[in-house]
Amino acid sequence: MEREPTTIVTDDQLWKDPKLIIGLLANYYNRIPTDMGLTDQAGSQWRNMADYDDAMWSGFSNEEGRNNIVSYDRGRWRLYDYGFVRDLNLAIENVDKFGAATLSEVQRTQLKAEFRFIRAYLYFEMVKRMGGVPLITTQLIYNFEGDPTYLQQPRAKEAEVYDFIASELDAVKNDIANDGSKGRANKYTCMALKSRAMLYAGSIAKYNALLTPTITTTGGEVGIPASRADEYFQKSLEASKEVIAGPYALYTSNPNLGENFYEAVVKKTNNPEVIFVRDFLTTKAKKHGFTYDNIARGIREDNLSSSNITPSLNLVENYEYLDGSEGKLKTRNASNTDYIYYDHTTDIFAGKDARLYGTIIFPGAPFKGLTVDMQAGVMVWNAATNSYQTVEGPDLGTNYTDNKPLIAASGPHRSIQEVSNTGFYLRKYIDANGGASTRGFKVTFGGYGSV
Repeated sequence: MEREPTTIVTDDQLWKDPKLIIGLLANYYNRIPTDMGLTDQAGSQWRNMADYDDAMWSGFSNEEGRNNIVSYDRGRWRLYDYGFVRDLNLAIENVDKFGAATLSEVQRTQLKAEFRFIRAYLYFEMVKRMGGVPLITTQLIYNFEGDPTYLQQPRAKEAEVYDFIASELDAVKNDIANDGSKGRANKYTCMALKSRAMLYAGSIAKYNALLTPTITTTGGEVGIPASRADEYFQKSLEASKEVIAGPYALYTSNPNLGENFYEAVVKKTNNPEVIFVRDFLTTKAKKHGFTYDNIARGIREDNLSSSNITPSLNLVENYEYLDGSEGKLKTRNASNTDYIYYDHTTDIFAGKDARLYGTIIFPGAPFKGLTVDMQAGVMVWNAATNSYQTVEGPDLGTNYTDNKPLIAASGPHRSIQEVSNTGFYLRKYIDANGGASTRGFKVTFGGYGSV
């Protein structure tokens, strides 16, 4: 009964070991929630990318219901993580309580600032989903006297939560040293988060007032007065200016603008665009299987899974043409009497915003030094009906009767799982290095996952 447990680290033990302290901090950074990320951890599901109009699900059939969502449950984006709030409050208080003998004042100030940054980030993730939530900034400790009502905390006003986020970030921004780490907060990370949060608050204040009826509660837990819109927008602008004045710049290393946009989120060396990221490192066992599960079917390696998330035509057509015209693909001639006949499959995408290439692999586009051919079938002229007949097939990589391609190795196909059902594949976040989509490597991705 007097043996020390081997699976529990006490507060006293933790705050005497600098490595354990950094491990705790890393754990908390890793727990920052996102709705869509590159991993499958709670609160960060890459599968969610197929729940909206920007992508379709082409993966294993038991999740095909993602393509048939006609309404969303009211709690779908719910986030109410007061277990994490408690952990952060405990850490903030314990830095000085237990860490004074191990850490210098400068180190303690830095740690408290980072914990407060993460707490502000968590509150932003909650308020943007839930509206006003209880603002708990200290431990709530039960006295075991039978009456817990003194621990009950009502929801704060939505505006109060946004005000708290802004004041916290202002309070800690000068205490967080910029040590060059992209996975830890610094002054500019604080201001980037403040800019985003204030933009949310200003937009809620301005545009909610234009709804009929407005979405509000009588206590202000939901809804921000329209009179505060300009105030929040100004705060967002000022925070943005601080970031712009910082040590960042657009990534421009590749003269090919499409490849440049792709590299901006995967290149770590000499990348001045990165502000704050989840840093995936295979050498540190910080991995994800996003490439394994989403690389284009025709160029996968030893995958048992691939091509799960496939971008939609809706997303492709959101990228405008460089001449300023809308992004709808041009398939009919000017008089709408016939199809446009392109010499190459990529010609239909010529003149598009280069960010399309950097995000999506479209038919005929290259990736990993290979051409991702896509063909769903052939159109055969039927003289009897004076019209085209669509001919498809049951398998990938097949030829038509003229011995020319019928279905390409990468599809698309309407009924085969793990092959695009839209005619597009993801490029963004997919690792182009050899072996990146193999089961043995289970890469994750040598680059960054944007926060």
